Amino acid sequence: MKIKTAIIYLVLFLSTIAVFGQQRIISGTVTDASDGQTIPGVAIMIKGTSTGTTSDLKGNYSLKINENTKLLVFSLIGMKTLEVPVKAADVIN
Repeated sequence: MKIKTAIIYLVLFLSTIAVFGQQRIISGTVTDASDGQTIPGVAIMIKGTSTGTTSDLKGNYSLKINENTKLLVFSLIGMKTLEVPVKAADVIN
């Protein structure tokens, strides 16, 4: 009986890890809306967390997010901060 109970708890524990551990990668290119030029050094953060990245010299970024992430915040000194909703797309430019 103890073995059956232990196996049930193990299966439940492993299935919980699989549910909460789902992540995906969002990537894209940050560009200026007025002239289309790429923008390096932009901070891209998951809203409400300290998790984020910055765009590289060509304006590209990549960020691992959880499935429950709702907003990304794009910011750079001297430019307007932009909050972008995360939907089903894996590329957000």
